[in-house]
Amino acid sequence: SHVNPSAPSTTASAIGLTATTTINSNSTYQLAPAADAQVASGNASTNYGSSNNLFIQSATTSASTFGDERSWLRFDLSTLPAGVSITSAKLQLYCWKATGAALPAEVHGIGDDSWTESGLNWSNQPALGAVLDTQTLGASATNVWYAWDVTAFAQTKLAGNKLVSVAAKAVTEGAATAATYGFDAKEYGSNSPYLLVTVQSTGTPVTVAQVQYFYRYSADNVSWGTWTAAGTATGGTYAVNFTFPNSYGYYEFYSVATDSAGGVEAPAPFAQAATHYTAAPAYTTAAVVSLSGLAQNFDGTVKPVTVTTVPPDLTVDVSYNGVPVAPSNPGTYAVVVTVNQAGYTGTASGNLTITADAFNTFASSYGLTGAAAAANADPDGDGVSNLMEFVLGGNPTVADRSVLPTSTTTTVGGQPALVFSYNVNTAASSLVTTTVEYSTDLTNWTTAVDGQNGVAIATSVVNGTTNHVTVTIPASGAKVFARLHLSY
Repeated sequence: SHVNPSAPSTTASAIGLTATTTINSNSTYQLAPAADAQVASGNASTNYGSSNNLFIQSATTSASTFGDERSWLRFDLSTLPAGVSITSAKLQLYCWKATGAALPAEVHGIGDDSWTESGLNWSNQPALGAVLDTQTLGASATNVWYAWDVTAFAQTKLAGNKLVSVAAKAVTEGAATAATYGFDAKEYGSNSPYLLVTVQSTGTPVTVAQVQYFYRYSADNVSWGTWTAAGTATGGTYAVNFTFPNSYGYYEFYSVATDSAGGVEAPAPFAQAATHYTAAPAYTTAAVVSLSGLAQNFDGTVKPVTVTTVPPDLTVDVSYNGVPVAPSNPGTYAVVVTVNQAGYTGTASGNLTITADAFNTFASSYGLTGAAAAANADPDGDGVSNLMEFVLGGNPTVADRSVLPTSTTTTVGGQPALVFSYNVNTAASSLVTTTVEYSTDLTNWTTAVDGQNGVAIATSVVNGTTNHVTVTIPASGAKVFARLHLSY
């Protein structure tokens, strides 16, 4: 299980904790070290078991008073469910310091598990076993995780005493110029080392029975209290309500799942989510807010403006003439945008203008609004769309198909021809392109062009607002079909 992310900072008196859970035949566990310590050749009798840090260093004692440094860790596999087999095991170390050249580092298996965190030093460290894996630590690469594959060794130890001791060291020690890499130890808390173990389960499939949450508190984000149970949930998103029992300060969380067979997930080696509970935002940053899409054409749909913020994707409130709903009708609207996210301030304003073209004016003149005013709408139910009514001079609120094109036959040069006729609203001429297409099989259509293939197109004036178009198409002894196509 894994606690889902929380807001970095909150002023709410309670938050909901939820978790994501997964169960399959291959389950992954993050095992915290039972012990970790570093040893240094330059201080051969010194124990560093209580240190917050682990180091891998290649250096002579002239280059560094610490000389060569190695990191030792031991993990206990007994917390894994009974009857499982290990399919993968990787040592994970978080690097916070990288000084000097890139450094190949190898991890050795250790056969002697008797060393103690408080007693280990360079002089008494057990003999190193075989090299399990090698990774190159990148020069100047900090705040990164490194992983060494120790699968085969962990498999052997699972069948034995279930203790996995490993030591990480430079492949070549005693460098004249020190190469130093620092890692967080388990004592540091955040980003502590862990063994990432994948196991394969056998037997009856199980389900998640419950998820228990744990929290710890810090007043200063430096000194942390002990992990304490925060609640238990079953089913769904496994949600619990957390009310900040220590009042204002910093909180970290992790979860532990229990399956239907009674198997309990190992505790996470570090926090999975965190938040800062404060009476006011922990900080306030002025965000840059800009508006676009302030000039739009009316088409019956809502016309929200586009808001861009820096940093990107901040939560904002947008109002139009004081209403938090984007308008759809023509007009000018005062737009005000305000950042509504903890830690940020910012605002912007402008005017949104929705302009109606000749078609929109036509629809509005008949009292059509919203979806009923759309070009492809048919509010009177006569099978003639609003756009077709506009072009042909019809009334979109009265069912009347008489405005549709008509067809007759004639003879041109002794050959039959189809005459396709219709009226055109002159107000539509500059906005809508009308095209007549013809076909002999209702599948393949050809655009009628005056003077091509014997087609003749004539336009006459009916009155100041209407023209009449006649398209004559040769039939050539076959059936001919015609249709009117509109482009808006």
